[in-house]
This record gives sequence, C-alpha cells and structure tokens, in this order.
Amino acid sequence: MSHVISAPYSGPVPPPRVGLTATDWAARGVVLICGLNLNDVANMVLGLNQTFSLVLFVFTAFLAIRCGGRRMTLPLFVFLVTIGLYLAFGLIFLAGNPPPRALDLIRQYAVTYGGTLVVVFGTTSYLLSIMNRPGFRPFMNFTRNTFLVTAASVWLSPVLVGLYVNVPSDAKHRLSGFFANAGEAAYAAIMAVILIAVFRYRSRPVQIAALAIAAGAVILTFTKGAIVLLLLIAVVIALHRSKRIGLVLIPVLPALAFAWIEFAKWAINALLTSGGSYLTNWQRVRLASVADVLSGRIDDETTTGRTVVWDFAVANIGERFPLGSGLHTFHSMEGGVFQDAWLGAHNMFLMVVGEAGVIALAALMVLFVVLARAALKLTGNASLFVLTMTMAMFFIFNTSHTAFESRYLNLILAILLAVAAVPAMARRAPRAAPRPV
Repeated sequence: MSHVISAPYSGPVPPPRVGLTATDWAARGVVLICGLNLNDVANMVLGLNQTFSLVLFVFTAFLAIRCGGRRMTLPLFVFLVTIGLYLAFGLIFLAGNPPPRALDLIRQYAVTYGGTLVVVFGTTSYLLSIMNRPGFRPFMNFTRNTFLVTAASVWLSPVLVGLYVNVPSDAKHRLSGFFANAGEAAYAAIMAVILIAVFRYRSRPVQIAALAIAAGAVILTFTKGAIVLLLLIAVVIALHRSKRIGLVLIPVLPALAFAWIEFAKWAINALLTSGGSYLTNWQRVRLASVADVLSGRIDDETTTGRTVVWDFAVANIGERFPLGSGLHTFHSMEGGVFQDAWLGAHNMFLMVVGEAGVIALAALMVLFVVLARAALKLTGNASLFVLTMTMAMFFIFNTSHTAFESRYLNLILAILLAVAAVPAMARRAPRAAPRPV
C-alpha cells in the first residue's frame, strides 16, 4: 500500500527484519483462524464447536498486551464505544423484561462480543505498531493469500462436502467452501477481491488468475447481494486505477453506469440462456433476481424476503423508539407474517437500534462517517482500500445482523480501522522526510 508505506514516519528508519517475532507469528495465526474460518471447518469436518476460539483469544490477547499500549486512534475508539454502548444499553433494556434463561443469554453475548473486542483491538494494535515499517506489506500479502485460499475453497466445495460430517443445508444448490453459510463465503471472497486488487501480485498472469478465482467464487455461491456488490466494487476499482481517464469521464458517468448495468444484465441473461441446462431451477431464479435488482426491482422476491423482515423489524422498533428491547430480541424475531418462525433482522442498523436504542445506532453511524472521511483524506492504494472495504462493510451491515460476530469480518474490520488511522498518525508525526517505498 504505497501511501501507507510512504507516509511520514517519526524516528530513524528501522533496519530490515531478519525474521518474524513471536508477535508476528501470533498475528499470522489470527489471520489463519479468521481468514480460513477454521472454527466452521472444524465443525463441518469433525463436528466440534469453537475448536479454535481459545487459541484465537490467546493470540489476540497477546497482541493486545504487546501492542495495545500505543496511542488510541479515532477509528478504533469509535468502534470500541459502539460495541460498548450496544452491550450496555442492550443489557439495560433486557433487564426491564428479562426472558427465560437470561443469564445464559448474557453469558453468550459476553463470550461472543468479548471475543470481537479482543480480536479487533489486538489485531488493530498490532497493525498500528507495524504501519510504515517493513513488516506491514508482508503481513498484508499473507492476509491476501489466506483469503485467496478461502475463495478457492468455494471452487473445491464438491470435493470438500465429501469430507464434511455436518454438510451445509443448501450444499446442493450453492457452493460455500470453508463456510457453513454460502453468503458468508461470498462476502469473504469479496474481501479477497479487494485485497488482491490493492496488494497486487508482481506477476500480471498471477494477478489476473487470482482475481478470476476470487470473483468466480462470489458467483458460485449464488448470493445475490454479493454479486451486486462485486459489480459495484469492480467499477470503483476500475475508476480508481484510471484516475486521469476517470476525471475526463465524469460528465458521462451516468451513461457509463447505465451501460455497465446493461452489460451485466446481458451477461446474466446470456448465461441463463446458454448455460441454463447446467443450473438448477433454484440457481436460475437466483441469477435472474440479480438482473432484476440491477434493473431497480427491490421487493420480497429479489431480496429473498428481507423486505418483509425489515418492515416487521421497523414496526417493532417503533413500539419502543427511541429505546430498545434488549439483547437478542432482534436476533430472533417472532410474529408478523412468519407466525411461529424465528428470524433475525438481517440488518445491523435495525438490530442495533432495535436492541440498544438510538444512542447505540448513532455511534454505529459515526463509525462509518469516520471511515468515509478517512477514505477521502487518504491517497493511492490506501484510499482505494478504505473506500472499497467501507463500501463492502456498509453493504454487509445492511443485509446481516451478525456482522460483528463473524471472525473473518472482525479481522477485516481491524485492518480497516488501522489503515483509516493513517491520516491522523501522519498529522501527529514530526516533520520528517517520507520513507522510501
């Protein structure tokens, strides 16, 4: 990442590293556990739950102790405040109407979100300690390669399923690789696309092959939202890579956007026509829905019922607004058109305001404002990374209510928070000659 590496650095240039330290190895262990989704893999292969959670906690706690004494940055501070307000108000509102087995519920949230805090804080602290130093790029290359392996696992799903004791429920129609949920596999592949685009391979053929593997993995999951996000990310990356041309094309951007959408719709329809015999009816419907979404059709069918869930969530929020209903109430919602079915809000913003009230929601929105401001202040690959990752996170937060609980997203968020802190770090640093790239 050229801007991050060449940003002003206070102090003498450190000598090249001879080898990895214990801290470096712990950070790479975090990347492997989160990036390869090893807890899900162990559950599907061995039937064991949370196999690597204790190891992950030890690694990230070690990183927090070794690197956490550095100055707090605004993005990390806002994140910690957001999680703190969500848990605090969620517990307060839960105490007003405690459900059966409330203590078990509180214990579950303490473990899950406590893990989130340690993973994000420890990993972010480590990254801040190596920012602008020789160890940053190798670490990011390692992270990129890890997510590429995860994306490649989607292609190998037909083989992997034969090894699984707990086979994903929709394995017949969707490929999910190392994930039990195909949607999470799709968004992990999106992260791979961004990492590959920003931290490029030196060999152009390898770069093209890696992008093809990651982008293809998104499509193979048949996750509608992820495919739409992939098309959007592709446009942003293309414009960023051709800045001068992009400036010239600003007056015709609406026409170009329309042309890109029409091309994507044509490609999908061509695939349905020429390759339809290789697809199940369920898969054809999913791809057709992507074309409908690109045409502007957002309804119950194209969102797989999410609009119904969101309407129900909004109605429940209105009953308690500006307060919340307490932890877990929007992770499992009962009633409405679903009657006895229990469904989550499928939206982080609705989940946070529904469970913890408007103050916690405001903190979450401030977090995205801070990230967006960082994207505007940064230049080069750092700007592209923060911009595309923030877009991806915002999109995921609008389609899932468990984003803070997913360890691969915890890892990506930690990297995002660290890079977003670069402008403030550069301002605080004494005037010094930029380090050579």
